[in-house]
Amino acid sequence: MFDAFVILSPIFFVIYYSKSNQMKDLETQLSQNIVIIIQNKKVYLYNKMDKAITELIYETASMFTTDDVIVVSSMPRYEILNIPPNSAVFLEILDGWEDGIISYYLTKVKTETIDFEGSISLKDRSLSGMIKLPQIADCKLVKLSSKNGYVMKLNEEDE
Repeated sequence: MFDAFVILSPIFFVIYYSKSNQMKDLETQLSQNIVIIIQNKKVYLYNKMDKAITELIYETASMFTTDDVIVVSSMPRYEILNIPPNSAVFLEILDGWEDGIISYYLTKVKTETIDFEGSISLKDRSLSGMIKLPQIADCKLVKLSSKNGYVMKLNEEDE
């Protein structure tokens, strides 16, 4: 039995290593082909792929820090269905009341050939008003849930 373990162990490592590399490759592919575009305070999610996304779930939150506090906003979770290839979907208007840095995270993506669940931080790119946006798709955003925000005080002294 011990000999079988020794023989199977390298095979397991190769399979595990191969799957983890495939996952990293998929995450890289998704983060390069699904991006956030911000133009004139309007936020869009852009599907740069040549294939439609049948289901996409993302979360968003903002965070800011001071010398002694970290504040994280609530984190709503949204679903978008049937995003056409090479198209953008309007997400929101930034009204100026957001505090800190706003981040967007992919948590699920499905296409004909991709079935991803995990967490990928989306890159955002601000465009000037002179750059033409990609085709805007008329896709509905459905709010699935929301996690509560929180405040974490740093350097609290014990009394």
